Amino acid sequence: MKMMWIAASVCALGVCGAAQAGSDAVPGSASATFTLGTPTGLDTGEPGHWLADNGFQASLVTAHEVPGPNDAQSLNLKSRLLDASARAGTPFGEAAIELPKAPEETLSAQASIGHGSVSSGWHADRQDDEASATINWQRPFVLNPFASVTFSGIAMLTNSLGSTPLPRFTEDSTRPDMYVHQAALIFRDETFATNGVNLIANIFNGNPAAPGTGAQQRLPSFDDFTYSADPLGHLSLTVHNHSGNVLFGSFELFAYSWNSAAPVPEPAMWGLMVLGLAGLGVRRAGLKLP
Repeated sequence: MKMMWIAASVCALGVCGAAQAGSDAVPGSASATFTLGTPTGLDTGEPGHWLADNGFQASLVTAHEVPGPNDAQSLNLKSRLLDASARAGTPFGEAAIELPKAPEETLSAQASIGHGSVSSGWHADRQDDEASATINWQRPFVLNPFASVTFSGIAMLTNSLGSTPLPRFTEDSTRPDMYVHQAALIFRDETFATNGVNLIANIFNGNPAAPGTGAQQRLPSFDDFTYSADPLGHLSLTVHNHSGNVLFGSFELFAYSWNSAAPVPEPAMWGLMVLGLAGLGVRRAGLKLP
């Protein structure tokens, strides 16, 4: 099981897409985009407030079918390496990265995160060329007593197969450590599962920005979350605080696109994946961070 968690962390960075692609790789292109809808109110302090700036990490990987002097290329970016102005403000922060390529080259991977939108994508024209792009965004918040906060927006997926994405909802109340309850909306092409957007909400037993400062002994409840989703990509996930104490939580967004048959980790692993991401440093292959 521990090895599975480690593999999930690597998948979140997009590395497993390049490592496991092979004869199953699909030529063409794919992208996953999420655009923020109605503001949460956390920016103005209405139902509560954000506990920290936007935190995110993005990873790109490309590799040609026939290895050459420029193979393989990879680029990872973490929000803590950017100026405060790129991390502050409304969701999601701001950064854009793309792997450099020759003018005649098609193989590419790109990712961007801006105030109100997140996207990842790749292009390839050879059967066994490999490409992946992922972004994981997280931000903790405080929710006032007897208040609710909703995170909503539109997810859009494109790929060469033209399949219909189907949303699904999962919950997990068996969280380790500080986690109490987690909910996730998964929007992906079930026939092309390596392209999608996951919207996640966590409830904690204490302040995630100051761990170890006192646990609330909060217990999960079936009415901690409500949600809505449709096949057109409209996603809405609400966290409810039914107690007289402040609630500590976080929202996460994971946008991923890669052209391999690598499995997408299930939502129950997200908390552990984030911990794994925190332990991985920035890696580069002859490339400069933007």
